[in-house]
Amino acid sequence: MGQTVSCESEDELEACVYRSPSPVDGPDRPSECRLLAQILSLPSTQCPVTPAMCRLCREHTGTRLFAEHPLFPSLAYQRASEQLVEATTPSEQEHWEAWQERAEAALLRQCDSLPSTSHPHCACDVVLCVSVDSESLRESIDSILEQQEVSPILHLVETGAESIDWGELTGRWNVQIHRLPGEKSPLNAAEQIAATLRTPYLAVQHPLCPTLPQPALATRPVDPHAARSGGGVIRWQPGRRGLVGQS
Repeated sequence: MGQTVSCESEDELEACVYRSPSPVDGPDRPSECRLLAQILSLPSTQCPVTPAMCRLCREHTGTRLFAEHPLFPSLAYQRASEQLVEATTPSEQEHWEAWQERAEAALLRQCDSLPSTSHPHCACDVVLCVSVDSESLRESIDSILEQQEVSPILHLVETGAESIDWGELTGRWNVQIHRLPGEKSPLNAAEQIAATLRTPYLAVQHPLCPTLPQPALATRPVDPHAARSGGGVIRWQPGRRGLVGQS
């Protein structure tokens, strides 16, 4: 449902010294954030923000640190990831890797501090092996990223002969993409990408079966075979096969 923005609210946005007016007319016209550009050492043209982002930022900037800010860590991670791909020198690569790690750490801390209504809020690595792109696959991916009361870190493992164009997914802080052509077993894939797993928990997602919108880390016993079929969560310990404890 649309929301009408008052003239007073618009005037407050225009008063921001870091905001460059947009040449495009319209209520949702993007502007350029010179503060984000200064933080990341980027041209302001590479830091577009919407009015909604500006209003959220205005409520918090000046009273919160970067790690606690509701907007900057996410934007910084996306921009750092984009710039890291284009880095041509070791110093540039080091600069953007540092910013990527800082932003990711801030996002993970924020996820860990979110309130929970019925289950403890946790983070969980999710492995999804995929050979070809499809609409069902995208629905399966969305179902993981939209989970409630858990912070999924999705590992998309490409097992086909050709790479997949993941579009905007490549810029998300909690999505990692791996290439393991020919791999059939999600747990074998997890062994091979163990160095990139970030939590004690591991879930396996089926590429054609969306997950219901409920906490992925249910407080119930886990069937050792469930992880192989995409239905369970296991406590993961690199170097050991399968279950090493129940979630």
